[in-house]
Formats: sequence, C-alpha cells, structure tokens
Amino acid sequence: MVTIESCYVCIYGVLMFTVFGIHSSVENISLPPDLISVNSELSQDPRPIVTEPVLITSTDFKNIVRTDGFTRQTSPPSNIVSSCHAFMDEFSEAAANFTKCAVHYARPIKMCEQCYPVYQRAIAIYDIMMKGNVTDGDGVMCGETILNADRVQIVVTTAMFIETMWSNSSCDNCYMRGNDTVVYKLNDLTKKFKALVENTFECFHNSTHGHFTPYQPPKEVNGSVCNDCRAIYQDLNDLYKNLEKEYPKHVCMDLVDSMNITRLIWSRDFRCTRLHGNVAGVMVLSVFFCSLPFAFYIGSRVRGTAVQRKLLKRKYRQPPLSNKYITK
Repeated sequence: MVTIESCYVCIYGVLMFTVFGIHSSVENISLPPDLISVNSELSQDPRPIVTEPVLITSTDFKNIVRTDGFTRQTSPPSNIVSSCHAFMDEFSEAAANFTKCAVHYARPIKMCEQCYPVYQRAIAIYDIMMKGNVTDGDGVMCGETILNADRVQIVVTTAMFIETMWSNSSCDNCYMRGNDTVVYKLNDLTKKFKALVENTFECFHNSTHGHFTPYQPPKEVNGSVCNDCRAIYQDLNDLYKNLEKEYPKHVCMDLVDSMNITRLIWSRDFRCTRLHGNVAGVMVLSVFFCSLPFAFYIGSRVRGTAVQRKLLKRKYRQPPLSNKYITK
C-alpha cells in the first residue's frame, strides 16, 4: 500500500536527480579559452559594454561604418597609399599655406620676405615625391604614380603654380647666394633698401607732424616734406637704380613694389616732383621736330598753287605767230 509519505519521497528524489543532472552537464561543456578569459574580464569590469564600430565593405567600394547611434558613409579608399599618400597630404597642406600667405601679403607685396618658409616646405615635399624613393602600396615610385594618375596632373600643376609665382616675382634676388644655391637670408642690398624705405617714411611722418600714414594719401599737402626729405628720397632712388643694374628686369618684387609706392607718394600725394632743365630742353626740341612735317606740307601746298597760276597766265598771253613764218 502506497502511503502519502512514500509519494513525497519519490517526488523529492526526481527533483534532486533533475537538478544534479543539469549541473553536471553544464560542468562537462568546454568553452574556448578566449571566451572564458573575456567572460572573466567582463565579470570583473563594472563598466557598461560599448559596441565597437564595424567596417563593412560593399561591392561598389563604399565603406560604411555602422554604430549604435548612426550610420556614416565614408569616401572610397585611394589607390595611392602608404608613404606616397602621406606625402601628398603634406604637400596639399603646404600648397594651401603658401597660397594663403601670398594672398595675405599681396598689398603691399611682402610675399618674398614673409612666405619663403612655406615655399621652401612645399617645394621640398614635391621634390621628395617626384625624385625620392617614395613608393605607393604596389612598390611603384610615387612620382611615376602621380604623373600617370590622370591627364590633369593636379599635383604637378599645383607645384608649377607655386614655382611660377615665386620665380616671376624674382624673390630669390632678395636673398643671399652661395655655391649657386639660394640661402634664405636677406642680402646686404635688400637690407639697406628696406632701411632707407623706413627712414623715408619716418621723414614723411615727422614732416607732416604725424599726419602721414603709409599706403594712404595725406589729407593735406605739406610743402615742407619736399625740402626736408629730398636728400633721403634721392638716396633711396639712387639705390634702386643700382638694384636695377645688379638685377636687370629681375629686381625682387618686394623692393619694386616698395619703390613704386614711395614714388607715388612723393609725386602724386606730396607733389614734390619737378622738371629738370634738360627735360625742358628735350621737350622743346621734340615739339620743334614734330612740327617740321606739318610746316613742310603747308609750304609745299602754298608754293605749288602759286607756280601753277603763273604758268597759266603765260599760256593765255602768248602773242600770235609772226606773218613771216606763215607760208601760203
């Protein structure tokens, strides 16, 4: 006879068998070591779990970075990688800095003096890319890769733009030379010229009692400037003529612009330019010789008309032939 106590014992035995069986089966499952270590680290780290971005590359070479909060599409990877790509990034930054510097110092022109560091850097990086041992991801020389990249050749064109602007401004003639190379330190003529320009402007300022501002026309013309500053202005003008002899048609553009502005202030703003005696003589002779053709044509016209009238009168007043010459 089955009693109630025996039923309770059977139920308790079944429950204990189930619990111990599941526990033993879990203990017999073997996990990989990396998962075990990760689980142990996560159990010890109280910080919340952050999902890392996953890089997905599709068949059309579009990279998509997917995170918990957003999806961002990036540009396709460049074919030029490794050190070549790094040098291209550096060159683009240097070229942008040079352009910014040149525009900033465009008026008055001080590009040659202020922008030579960024010019040096841009040209040096370009030379390394084109002539050095820089290679792309496939081991091809960087210069060859850039030249064969496209028809426009943006990198080469940008370097030519920088070099052309620098050479057309004759900026190297502001600096010293040694062993056929340019040393970017101002030469003696440039230093002397800059000092004379500063002294000339200081004279303008003192003679106008502080009312002179460089590169701005004065409100009132002060006649004392012409007498007070004529000597120093003449020294500056003579030095510039020596520069023109030293560098025919290739004077540093910084100095050319400074001289042009100074001459404009001297002649237009202060009205200190005066005609020399030899200039007046040349002008008189020029007017005289220019008037000679007009005098010649007017005289020829009058003289030719008088001779024609005289010949016509003689023709009509000619007496008839004598009878002795008439034969019957």
